Amino acid sequence: MTEGVGSKSIVFLTMVIEVDLKSESDFTDVEVADVHYSSSDDEHYRYRPDADEWRTRLCLRGSDCQDPHCNHAHCLAELRPPNETRVLHPEVWAAGIGRFYGQAMTAELLRVFNDYYFKTHEFECPLWAHALYFSIKKHDLLADAHFPWDYGLTMDVDVLRRGRVGGQRPFEYLPGLWGALQSRERQLAFEQDYN
Repeated sequence: MTEGVGSKSIVFLTMVIEVDLKSESDFTDVEVADVHYSSSDDEHYRYRPDADEWRTRLCLRGSDCQDPHCNHAHCLAELRPPNETRVLHPEVWAAGIGRFYGQAMTAELLRVFNDYYFKTHEFECPLWAHALYFSIKKHDLLADAHFPWDYGLTMDVDVLRRGRVGGQRPFEYLPGLWGALQSRERQLAFEQDYN
């Protein structure tokens, strides 16, 4: 390390990095001297093999879960896909994730989704949740007319693909989903033209 003002420790959630600062106000030329885990780190903050699967499913205990070590989402808006910026996780997709992109969902995921969906205020409910409800119930094509015809799924899938190694879609679409959404698009366009 170079000589400077003094040695400081910067604490991150998973590690402590000791650095030597060239001046108190200059953080641009920080050199990393040693990386090690602090003995005071709580096990909850250490890297875990399932870290890439964080919040891919809803918590079975519900939104009132008090477990500080719970890896699951506690509201619909917290759901996310697995982190696949470095490594693909086909086993996570095969087991099922709670965030809807147009993929088929297991009965368990739908049951838990249903519990959360009806307890969530409409203004807090993500568009994809309305798309999943639409795909399950096949309700009136004009319902939720204030939402985009595809409930934003086209953009969601595009963003998902751009964030994955290889850029491929990790699932097959739910049969009949896009046909129903295109019917919705035509019906919404017809209503706009004649109203």
